[in-house]
Amino acid sequence: MKVTSRVFLFSVLALIIFGFTANYTMAKNEDSAVIQAGSNMAVKAKMNALLLYHTKTGHTLEAANAIVQGIQSAGGSVTLVLAKDFTPQTINQYDVLIVGSPCWGGSVAHGIAAPIADAIKKITNEVKGKLCAGFSVNSSFGGESTVRSIGERLKAKGCADYVAGPVAKAGATLSLWVGPAVKPEDLARYRTFGEELVKKFTAQKK
Repeated sequence: MKVTSRVFLFSVLALIIFGFTANYTMAKNEDSAVIQAGSNMAVKAKMNALLLYHTKTGHTLEAANAIVQGIQSAGGSVTLVLAKDFTPQTINQYDVLIVGSPCWGGSVAHGIAAPIADAIKKITNEVKGKLCAGFSVNSSFGGESTVRSIGERLKAKGCADYVAGPVAKAGATLSLWVGPAVKPEDLARYRTFGEELVKKFTAQKK
């Protein structure tokens, strides 16, 4: 009888220990799952941008593609849209609006290329409270003025924070022919700009 009682007690004790170990393992796994879910949520919080641009000879698109590479390398996502295809309601699907305009002889008439000016005119309150940015490509001069003009127009539409992006020299005067491409070192600056935008957006969301 004593032997039987001892066996019974050992069996009960073993079941208790096994149950505790199983519960501890499950709890640990649940904690790991929560941590993993939190990590996934952090990834989802990365910037989702709309890049609106106009190009005549392809150089502004070269710059835009470099910015796309920078954004993607930093974990963000971006959609390119030509000014002629732009509808302002699309902005609501994105966290950030980036605008790229070529500069022709200083773009005297509009400050920016006419298709970009027309696209921004369509915006009502879609950029209100959003992070926005601008960049340009010029054949000779005036790109910085174009970037400032983009910012002024977007701020007038409610943009909360505007980041002035890079300017590079490429193309030919008045875009009469294609001219030289954007230099590799300038493409690198556009890529860095894309990366920095993701960092800025992520920091603002913390």
